Amino acid sequence: MSSTALPPTAAFGIKGLLLALLGMLFAIGGAAVETALAGAYNVTQFFGLAWGKDKRLKNAPVFHATWLVLIGSGFAIAMSGINPVLIVEYSVVFAVVVLPFTYYPILRTASDKKLMKGHANSPLITAAGWIYLAIITVAAVSAVPLMIVTHMGEG
Repeated sequence: MSSTALPPTAAFGIKGLLLALLGMLFAIGGAAVETALAGAYNVTQFFGLAWGKDKRLKNAPVFHATWLVLIGSGFAIAMSGINPVLIVEYSVVFAVVVLPFTYYPILRTASDKKLMKGHANSPLITAAGWIYLAIITVAAVSAVPLMIVTHMGEG
């Protein structure tokens, strides 16, 4: 990100640098707030609680507390010195590990003729789904050992 501020600095000097840094602050800050709000919307909607940034604190306390906790957590992680790319790499690996557990119920539901009626998957699509489940299961079982053996792709 440091190289992003170089062109305005070269063109406009210190004023260009300050303007670029201010723009970066607003862009990064806005993205952080939007991400925290999205997390708060997900949590409160899932639990059927009052939500909305337009609601007062007393009308949606869990929503407001959740997005503030998410912003604070992000700030704490950023200040801890932990490499955020490493956090993303670990989260991707563990997302692969749980993928078969999230895909299997969808596969079963999509091929259930009683539940889905005329929208149920055909036998061919269901067979393709089972092949895909087998592939992601192999990936899930292999993910953590590969992460360990390769030192997260380093070796």
